[in-house]
Amino acid sequence: MHSSLVSHQQSRYHYMDNLRALAMLVGIVFHAILAYSPLLHNIWFLADQQHSVVVDVIAFWLHTFRMPLFFIIAGFFAYMLIEKRGVKGFIKNRSTRVLLPLIVFLPLVIGIVVTTIFWAMDNIHHLPPVLAMSKELEKQNSDLSTAHLWFLFNLFGFCLVLAALYKNKLVQGRWTNDIASVPFLLVMFPVLIIPATYSVDAPFPAPEKLYPELWSYGFYGVFFFVGVAIFKRQKVLEQLYQHRHVMLAIATCSYLTFYALMPKALTIDEVKLMIEQGAKITQGFEHVAMVILQAFSSVYFSLLALCYGKKLIDKQNAIVRYIADASYWLYIVHIPLLLLIQMPMLDWQTHAIIKLIAALTLTFVIGFISYHFLVRKTWLGQWLNGQKVVSKKVADLAVD
Repeated sequence: MHSSLVSHQQSRYHYMDNLRALAMLVGIVFHAILAYSPLLHNIWFLADQQHSVVVDVIAFWLHTFRMPLFFIIAGFFAYMLIEKRGVKGFIKNRSTRVLLPLIVFLPLVIGIVVTTIFWAMDNIHHLPPVLAMSKELEKQNSDLSTAHLWFLFNLFGFCLVLAALYKNKLVQGRWTNDIASVPFLLVMFPVLIIPATYSVDAPFPAPEKLYPELWSYGFYGVFFFVGVAIFKRQKVLEQLYQHRHVMLAIATCSYLTFYALMPKALTIDEVKLMIEQGAKITQGFEHVAMVILQAFSSVYFSLLALCYGKKLIDKQNAIVRYIADASYWLYIVHIPLLLLIQMPMLDWQTHAIIKLIAALTLTFVIGFISYHFLVRKTWLGQWLNGQKVVSKKVADLAVD
């Protein structure tokens, strides 16, 4: 075993654990607030009659970095795990903890989503516009989808790529030191993901198809392998921290300009063109500008989260550990819960913020209660969160 790995294993990476949990919990907030997004009013299947521009500002800011950050962390833990267990042990672990949950939970999620939508179409008066377009809905749902569990599908694919590179000794070289360097991360990293995001809409969509979408490998895959490089050269985070003010200024200006260029709302006709012909929201120079701005804000906000996470939340207590363990389960079940909670709210004549608070409160309460009594101390909890080990060893987590 490499001496560097031995030193890494002397303590748990609390800040990475905590950031990963935060990224997943923020994902629940993100999906909940989309119901009140003006931009997505004619797209999101839980779109409410109440909406707010403030919601859009927050929603798409979170969107720029929550999943990119998650994949950096996933790459970080993936390399730790493959060094610890070897290729065969790594593939076995990822198959059990990533692929199998996708296979088991995806049919259940799709079943609940479809059943709830059919119920809503017969019982909800203020249907979201996309559900009201029955013919387009049928066409839209003709392709098999991985729904919000797409991150498991992509993560397993990235792990297979990592295993192949590791087996052929292509990921152990010094090139990873070049990646985990300040010049690369601040300049080349955002430039590298521009071609992938240019090929899709801005804001970048979720790669939900039940086959590998190549653009996602050129986007999320790059974040994943940056995480691999950061694991091997963790001192780069201390070096990046020295540039935090510049990164924050660039990231903030990039995002605000990006948001200013975004269309404030899509018409029904534009949505129909997207469904029927795959038309993009933005075109031409505007699309190029949005892609570049999106790249820098995604990279810099993700790196800032790592830097501040290492400084501020590199610690553990019982409550934080509990929340981190529960986050995987909550993320798996949150879309069905939001459907069951937010769909009946569509007919409520209540302010959007009150609806949002109620939806999030119920989702988290039900999620944590179900985790505590049905998951935490059962075989399901061991399956999702891994075998518990003593604190001096590095635990295998839900999504490493």
